[in-house]
Amino acid sequence: MMKSNEQVISQAIADFDAIEKSIVECGVEVPKGTDTCEYPDKIKEIYNAGENAGKQAAYDEFWDLYQDNGNRVDYERMFSGDGWEEKTFKPKYSIQPTNANAMFSHSNITDLQALLDECGITVDFSKVTYNRLTQPFMASVITRVGTIDLSSLTNATYVFYQAMSLETIEKLIFAETNVFVSNWFQSCSALANINEVEGVISNSISFNWSPLTPTSMKNIIACLKNYAETDKANTYTVKFTDACWTALEADSTAPDGKPWKEYVEYSLGWNT
Repeated sequence: MMKSNEQVISQAIADFDAIEKSIVECGVEVPKGTDTCEYPDKIKEIYNAGENAGKQAAYDEFWDLYQDNGNRVDYERMFSGDGWEEKTFKPKYSIQPTNANAMFSHSNITDLQALLDECGITVDFSKVTYNRLTQPFMASVITRVGTIDLSSLTNATYVFYQAMSLETIEKLIFAETNVFVSNWFQSCSALANINEVEGVISNSISFNWSPLTPTSMKNIIACLKNYAETDKANTYTVKFTDACWTALEADSTAPDGKPWKEYVEYSLGWNT
């Protein structure tokens, strides 16, 4: 039996009321006066919310496992390889490794610090032990890192070895107990900016591959241990490129008014 127009309209109204109720029960607001032609968009919001919830659940599951719910300390090669890039490197927890060997080697991440800021997390190398920070950035395309705390390292070697894309280190923290420092920056052919330096550099160190700015050089020189008039005078060497020395001398004079090379050699007791 064919329904009357009144019955059809009544059924349609009931159907739309049911749809509206279902939409609201799924957590999507339907303001009073919403046209029924907008219901498909409201339903799409529900689907999107479900998809995003699924994505969040998958994100949580992966990073909870990968980072051991924030308890992981062994990060050797954990972000190594060209599959790690801006879209895939989204850690859930801050990172404080005791082992960071080859941690970002061959990575396709560029501005590491920007990604960490975006995720709201930090990487803290201050707990890395003995020789467990070897080649963490080797052959990666990382251009900028934040604070690199090297104060716990003793026999570490090749810390920035072959980090040939690295341009900027926001902050370096040294300790007087650091040894084998001379090869830490080997092949850092793009490194220009070391914006802040803390601690004491007590062993030979070389930036002979890096186009450091005068400000970066001064930051390093300010942390050299003063060996002048001690039995260790002229025992250790700090190396910068000839071009960098020239730029530094043109930029300013040393704190005692001497040329910078003279200041380093005679006032601080270092070879250059």
